[in-house]
Amino acid sequence: EEKTESGSSTNDNLILCREVSSYHPSKISFPGLPSHAESIKLHTIERFYGSVENKAVIKETNSFRGIPYCDYFSVNIEWVVTSLNKPKLDTSSSDDLVKTKQTNIRRGEQ
Repeated sequence: EEKTESGSSTNDNLILCREVSSYHPSKISFPGLPSHAESIKLHTIERFYGSVENKAVIKETNSFRGIPYCDYFSVNIEWVVTSLNKPKLDTSSSDDLVKTKQTNIRRGEQ
């Protein structure tokens, strides 16, 4: 497992990022197939302070590669927490699945 972290801050706003890579053994063993599938997660937290509204945005992108007999895909999740300077929080969330098709074209083939 490999981790990298970074962060920045400007005018009371804060952005933190973390990337985590991991490899998972395949349940299928066949010549020419990868022995492990790769998962790369990128976590981002953004905090914004305003005179009327405070907001935190939490994002996670999880990309998968090397899955036998499967296309590559990413899962994107986002949470938004908003406070209007009252003892009340509004929350929303969204998710997105992005599929990527890999095609190998060899020279001389049509």
